[in-house]
Amino acid sequence: MRVVGLLENTTLDESFESKHGLCLYIETPNHHILFDVGPDATFIENAKTLNIKVEAVDTVIISHGHNDHGGGLEALFEVNKQAKVYIQESAFEPYFLNILGFKKNIGLDVRLKYHPQVKLLKGNTRIDEELFLFTDPKLSRYLPEGNKKLLSKAKKGYTQDTFTHEQNLILSLGEQHILVAGCAHRGIINIIGEAEKQIQGALDDVIGGFHFINPTSFKGMPTEQIEAVGKALKETGYQYYTCHCTGETGYEILRQVMREQIGYIHTGTDLIL
Repeated sequence: MRVVGLLENTTLDESFESKHGLCLYIETPNHHILFDVGPDATFIENAKTLNIKVEAVDTVIISHGHNDHGGGLEALFEVNKQAKVYIQESAFEPYFLNILGFKKNIGLDVRLKYHPQVKLLKGNTRIDEELFLFTDPKLSRYLPEGNKKLLSKAKKGYTQDTFTHEQNLILSLGEQHILVAGCAHRGIINIIGEAEKQIQGALDDVIGGFHFINPTSFKGMPTEQIEAVGKALKETGYQYYTCHCTGETGYEILRQVMREQIGYIHTGTDLIL
């Protein structure tokens, strides 16, 4: 299986452009997948640099309803007329970032909700033997502190986002099981636990952001909390590849705890798993 960073907060070298957001290209025996599409069309330009044909993608997974993960959908639809876009229906609800009392809209373009390529989901969904999407892990350990600044809006006003719109992907390739998470707003430890429950066994690799960065101050979680998460991840024995909202400082702290058990996916990183 191949995993390529098409868009992430950092770049492997100067031939790529970075943005705050995430887009991963995943190649399996049966699929050409985009996991998230970043905030705009930047992922398409990076794909051209890597000779990856976005127009040939058949499956798109949008991890949750924030524009740094799904803002590039309109650009995608301009170049790709075939891919099915799997997204939780609730991901098109209004979401906001609380910045010192100011509510900044960070949601998706609701006009795209009923685009013919969009497949609206409600909860866990098996796409086929390779691809399974799940939501709503039941555990609540090590929840990201930055979630407190993230809001949803209903008729009664703003409330703290519970992230029921967040979905995660399990890729099953024979005996190999790989978990892909976008921001892990529900806590990466909890998401791993739910993935293990769903496959009734162990994972091999885990890919994704761990949301250690506060979205308003861009400061990381306290070192001791990141170290605690790192120790819990290390105990699983899985191989990890992180990115995006983990932050470079968060990654360095994890690296001290986990050593070779964790790597980083930049824009331009090309992995074979």
